[in-house]
Amino acid sequence: LSTTTAAPRLRQSLWDDEIYAVRKIVLGTDRIGSDGSVKIKQLPWWRTLWHCEGARNHGLQSVLSRISLAAYQTVVHPDGLQFSEMAIRLPSFIAGALSIPALALLVARLGFPWAGAVAAALLALHPWHLKLATEARGYPFVFLFIPLMALCIAEAAPNANWRWLAAFAALEFGLLYAWPGTLFTVLVANAALLALILRFTPSGENRRRAVSRWLAANAFAGLALLPLVAPWIP
Repeated sequence: LSTTTAAPRLRQSLWDDEIYAVRKIVLGTDRIGSDGSVKIKQLPWWRTLWHCEGARNHGLQSVLSRISLAAYQTVVHPDGLQFSEMAIRLPSFIAGALSIPALALLVARLGFPWAGAVAAALLALHPWHLKLATEARGYPFVFLFIPLMALCIAEAAPNANWRWLAAFAALEFGLLYAWPGTLFTVLVANAALLALILRFTPSGENRRRAVSRWLAANAFAGLALLPLVAPWIP
Protein backbone atom coordinates (compact mmCIF):
# COMPACT_ATOMS: atom_id res chain seq x y z
CA LEU A 1 0.00 0.00 0.00
CA SER A 2 2.78 2.43 0.89
CA THR A 3 4.77 1.76 -2.27
CA THR A 4 1.62 2.02 -4.40
CA THR A 5 0.76 5.35 -2.82
CA ALA A 6 4.28 6.76 -2.93
CA ALA A 7 5.49 5.40 -6.28
CA PRO A 8 3.78 8.06 -8.47
CA ARG A 9 5.95 10.71 -6.79
CA LEU A 10 9.13 9.13 -8.15
CA ARG A 11 8.70 10.86 -11.51
CA GLN A 12 7.80 14.27 -10.14
CA SER A 13 10.19 17.19 -10.51
CA LEU A 14 13.01 17.53 -8.02
CA TRP A 15 12.71 20.06 -5.23
CA ASP A 16 15.29 22.45 -3.74
CA ASP A 17 17.64 20.14 -1.78
CA GLU A 18 17.30 17.39 -4.40
CA ILE A 19 18.16 19.82 -7.19
CA TYR A 20 21.20 21.06 -5.28
CA ALA A 21 22.41 17.50 -4.66
CA VAL A 22 22.01 16.51 -8.31
CA ARG A 23 23.77 19.63 -9.62
CA LYS A 24 26.57 19.87 -7.07
CA ILE A 25 27.10 16.31 -5.80
CA VAL A 26 25.56 13.51 -7.88
CA LEU A 27 25.45 14.45 -11.56
CA GLY A 28 26.50 17.93 -12.67
CA THR A 29 25.09 20.91 -14.54
CA ASP A 30 24.03 21.42 -18.14
CA ARG A 31 26.20 23.20 -20.67
CA ILE A 32 25.06 24.66 -24.01
CA GLY A 33 27.42 23.84 -26.87
CA SER A 34 28.30 26.10 -29.78
CA ASP A 35 25.83 24.18 -31.94
CA GLY A 36 23.01 24.79 -29.47
CA SER A 37 23.03 21.28 -28.03
CA VAL A 38 22.66 20.82 -24.27
CA LYS A 39 24.96 18.40 -22.48
CA ILE A 40 25.72 17.52 -18.88
CA LYS A 41 29.15 18.35 -17.49
CA GLN A 42 29.68 15.25 -15.36
CA LEU A 43 31.01 15.75 -11.84
CA PRO A 44 34.10 13.81 -10.71
CA TRP A 45 33.60 11.14 -8.05
CA TRP A 46 35.43 13.16 -5.40
CA ARG A 47 32.56 15.67 -5.50
CA THR A 48 30.06 12.92 -4.75
CA LEU A 49 32.14 11.59 -1.88
CA TRP A 50 33.50 14.70 -0.22
CA HIS A 51 31.79 17.88 -1.39
CA CYS A 52 29.58 19.19 1.41
CA GLU A 53 28.20 22.70 1.84
CA GLY A 54 25.55 23.37 4.45
CA ALA A 55 25.41 19.67 5.40
CA ARG A 56 23.56 18.94 2.15
CA ASN A 57 25.53 15.86 1.13
CA HIS A 58 23.72 12.82 2.51
CA GLY A 59 26.63 10.58 1.58
CA LEU A 60 25.07 7.12 1.29
CA GLN A 61 22.17 8.37 -0.78
CA SER A 62 24.49 10.43 -2.99
CA VAL A 63 26.69 7.43 -3.80
CA LEU A 64 23.76 5.07 -4.41
CA SER A 65 21.90 7.65 -6.52
CA ARG A 66 24.96 8.11 -8.71
CA ILE A 67 25.30 4.34 -9.18
CA SER A 68 21.57 4.05 -9.91
CA LEU A 69 21.74 6.85 -12.48
CA ALA A 70 24.81 5.30 -14.14
CA ALA A 71 22.95 1.98 -14.40
CA TYR A 72 19.96 3.77 -15.92
CA GLN A 73 22.19 5.48 -18.51
CA THR A 74 23.92 2.20 -19.37
CA VAL A 75 20.72 0.21 -19.80
CA VAL A 76 18.34 2.77 -21.32
CA HIS A 77 20.76 4.92 -23.37
CA PRO A 78 18.43 7.94 -23.09
CA ASP A 79 18.59 10.91 -25.41
CA GLY A 80 19.01 14.49 -24.28
CA LEU A 81 20.25 15.13 -20.76
CA GLN A 82 20.42 11.42 -19.84
CA PHE A 83 18.73 12.14 -16.56
CA SER A 84 15.90 10.42 -14.68
CA GLU A 85 14.21 11.58 -11.47
CA MET A 86 13.14 7.99 -10.87
CA ALA A 87 16.71 6.67 -11.11
CA ILE A 88 17.93 9.36 -8.72
CA ARG A 89 15.24 8.53 -6.16
CA LEU A 90 15.14 4.75 -6.51
CA PRO A 91 17.67 3.87 -3.72
CA SER A 92 15.81 6.03 -1.21
CA PHE A 93 12.48 4.59 -2.34
CA ILE A 94 13.70 1.03 -1.78
CA ALA A 95 15.06 1.93 1.67
CA GLY A 96 11.78 3.59 2.60
CA ALA A 97 9.78 0.54 1.50
CA LEU A 98 12.03 -1.82 3.48
CA SER A 99 11.71 0.31 6.61
CA ILE A 100 8.09 -0.84 7.01
CA PRO A 101 8.79 -4.59 7.48
CA ALA A 102 11.92 -3.64 9.48
CA LEU A 103 9.75 -1.92 12.08
CA ALA A 104 7.33 -4.86 12.16
CA LEU A 105 10.24 -7.27 12.63
CA LEU A 106 11.65 -5.25 15.54
CA VAL A 107 8.37 -5.02 17.43
CA ALA A 108 7.67 -8.72 16.81
CA ARG A 109 11.15 -9.59 18.15
CA LEU A 110 10.29 -7.69 21.32
CA GLY A 111 7.32 -10.01 21.78
CA PHE A 112 4.45 -8.07 20.22
CA PRO A 113 3.77 -9.44 16.72
CA TRP A 114 0.32 -7.89 16.36
CA ALA A 115 1.59 -4.55 17.59
CA GLY A 116 4.36 -4.86 15.00
CA ALA A 117 1.79 -5.29 12.24
CA VAL A 118 -0.13 -2.25 13.46
CA ALA A 119 3.04 -0.18 13.77
CA ALA A 120 4.08 -1.10 10.24
CA ALA A 121 0.64 -0.17 8.90
CA LEU A 122 0.72 3.18 10.68
CA LEU A 123 4.22 3.90 9.37
CA ALA A 124 3.19 2.98 5.83
CA LEU A 125 0.37 5.53 5.92
CA HIS A 126 2.18 8.24 7.85
CA PRO A 127 2.29 11.46 5.76
CA TRP A 128 5.95 12.18 6.57
CA HIS A 129 6.96 8.66 5.61
CA LEU A 130 5.06 8.90 2.33
CA LYS A 131 6.72 12.22 1.60
CA LEU A 132 10.30 11.44 2.57
CA ALA A 133 10.40 7.84 1.27
CA THR A 134 10.39 9.14 -2.31
CA GLU A 135 12.94 11.93 -1.92
CA ALA A 136 16.57 11.65 -2.96
CA ARG A 137 17.81 12.35 0.55
CA GLY A 138 19.18 10.25 3.40
CA TYR A 139 16.04 10.17 5.53
CA PRO A 140 14.55 6.90 4.16
CA PHE A 141 17.77 5.15 5.20
CA VAL A 142 17.24 6.55 8.70
CA PHE A 143 13.76 4.98 8.71
CA LEU A 144 15.34 1.66 7.75
CA PHE A 145 18.51 1.56 9.83
CA ILE A 146 17.14 2.66 13.23
CA PRO A 147 14.75 -0.31 13.75
CA LEU A 148 17.36 -2.72 12.37
CA MET A 149 19.95 -1.29 14.75
CA ALA A 150 17.54 -1.70 17.65
CA LEU A 151 16.99 -5.31 16.55
CA CYS A 152 20.75 -5.88 16.64
CA ILE A 153 20.86 -4.46 20.17
CA ALA A 154 18.22 -6.96 21.29
CA GLU A 155 20.11 -9.86 19.71
CA ALA A 156 23.66 -8.84 20.65
CA ALA A 157 23.13 -7.83 24.26
CA PRO A 158 22.78 -11.24 25.99
CA ASN A 159 26.25 -12.58 25.08
CA ALA A 160 27.88 -9.85 22.97
CA ASN A 161 27.58 -12.06 19.89
CA TRP A 162 30.19 -11.04 17.29
CA ARG A 163 27.85 -11.37 14.31
CA TRP A 164 25.18 -9.12 15.80
CA LEU A 165 27.77 -6.63 17.02
CA ALA A 166 29.24 -6.51 13.51
CA ALA A 167 25.76 -5.93 12.09
CA PHE A 168 25.19 -3.19 14.69
CA ALA A 169 28.49 -1.53 13.70
CA ALA A 170 27.60 -1.69 10.00
CA LEU A 171 24.21 -0.13 10.66
CA GLU A 172 25.56 2.71 12.79
CA PHE A 173 28.10 3.38 10.03
CA GLY A 174 25.30 3.44 7.45
CA LEU A 175 23.11 5.62 9.66
CA LEU A 176 25.78 8.26 10.18
CA TYR A 177 26.83 8.17 6.53
CA ALA A 178 23.21 8.51 5.43
CA TRP A 179 22.61 11.51 7.69
CA PRO A 180 25.13 12.75 10.30
CA GLY A 181 22.24 14.34 12.19
CA THR A 182 21.62 10.89 13.68
CA LEU A 183 24.76 11.17 15.84
CA PHE A 184 22.75 11.48 19.06
CA THR A 185 20.63 8.47 18.06
CA VAL A 186 23.82 6.43 17.64
CA LEU A 187 25.16 7.62 21.00
CA VAL A 188 21.94 6.67 22.79
CA ALA A 189 21.89 3.28 21.00
CA ASN A 190 25.45 2.57 22.11
CA ALA A 191 24.68 3.58 25.68
CA ALA A 192 21.69 1.22 25.68
CA LEU A 193 23.72 -1.62 24.18
CA LEU A 194 26.54 -1.17 26.70
CA ALA A 195 24.08 -1.06 29.60
CA LEU A 196 22.43 -4.30 28.45
CA ILE A 197 25.80 -6.00 27.93
CA LEU A 198 26.83 -5.08 31.49
CA ARG A 199 23.51 -6.35 32.80
CA PHE A 200 23.66 -9.71 31.04
CA THR A 201 27.37 -10.39 31.71
CA PRO A 202 27.90 -9.88 35.45
CA SER A 203 31.09 -11.93 35.81
CA GLY A 204 34.43 -10.16 35.46
CA GLU A 205 36.18 -12.03 32.62
CA ASN A 206 33.07 -12.38 30.47
CA ARG A 207 32.19 -8.74 31.06
CA ARG A 208 35.63 -7.58 29.94
CA ARG A 209 35.40 -9.73 26.82
CA ALA A 210 31.92 -8.42 25.99
CA VAL A 211 32.89 -4.78 26.50
CA SER A 212 36.02 -5.30 24.39
CA ARG A 213 33.89 -6.66 21.57
CA TRP A 214 31.58 -3.65 21.82
CA LEU A 215 34.55 -1.27 21.71
CA ALA A 216 36.09 -3.13 18.75
CA ALA A 217 32.83 -2.99 16.77
CA ASN A 218 32.57 0.76 17.31
CA ALA A 219 36.23 1.25 16.46
CA PHE A 220 35.84 -0.51 13.10
CA ALA A 221 32.71 1.52 12.32
CA GLY A 222 34.54 4.75 13.18
CA LEU A 223 37.62 3.85 11.13
CA ALA A 224 35.43 3.11 8.11
CA LEU A 225 33.42 6.30 8.51
CA LEU A 226 36.22 8.76 9.23
CA PRO A 227 37.78 9.06 5.74
CA LEU A 228 34.33 9.54 4.24
CA VAL A 229 32.95 12.24 6.53
CA ALA A 230 36.05 14.02 7.89
CA PRO A 231 36.42 16.10 4.68
CA TRP A 232 32.85 17.36 5.21
CA ILE A 233 33.68 19.05 8.49
CA PRO A 234 35.59 22.11 7.19
